[in-house]
Amino acid sequence: MLKQIFFRFLCFLVCVSAYSADFSIRNDRLYISGRLENRQSDAILQVLDKTPGVKTIVFEECLGGQVGAAFFMNRVIREKGLNTMIKGQSLSSCALAFLAGRKRLFHEGVQQNIIMLHMPSPKNGITDSTDFRVDAKVIDLIGESTNGKMTESVFSKIRISRGSAAGVYFVFRKILFVTMYTTVYCDGTEGAVLAKCQELENSDLISMGILTSE
Repeated sequence: MLKQIFFRFLCFLVCVSAYSADFSIRNDRLYISGRLENRQSDAILQVLDKTPGVKTIVFEECLGGQVGAAFFMNRVIREKGLNTMIKGQSLSSCALAFLAGRKRLFHEGVQQNIIMLHMPSPKNGITDSTDFRVDAKVIDLIGESTNGKMTESVFSKIRISRGSAAGVYFVFRKILFVTMYTTVYCDGTEGAVLAKCQELENSDLISMGILTSE
């Protein structure tokens, strides 16, 4: 009970904006939703340090945020050897953090799961997006996290994507015993309608290193 009160109080302190991340502990999982912000990084680390039983970070409707927070979360997840999971959407900075998981899985509920990767947008929390050092770090992080398995046809689309809606969307759902994957490229003009985006040839997220088999 005291632990639950502590986490609710801590979340109250850091969730001061509708655009900030919300997080909670459920069994051995830390659920993160909303947007990753630099100013919340230390608070999330404190939660993990005080709860050594956490084994998996679940990104549940995690809609992006600042790239600095993504780099921080990616490093913490790697250092602690945590698994990651997608439930719903994990976009932009949240997707970069997700890629750090030792095991990277998706939630097998009825919802459609989406990972979206693109290059940093202007005012991304470190510097302007014209800083090629930040771009290079994002490219390196994606390449290393996927063990170089991502096809060039997909990776090239990520490198040219910049803006809130532009990017490569990895869409997946499990229906009974069948896992269905689709990978599409959106240039930002399609709105939220993925059906209008360009479908890319390789859509197997395990062979591209986005997900792990277990």
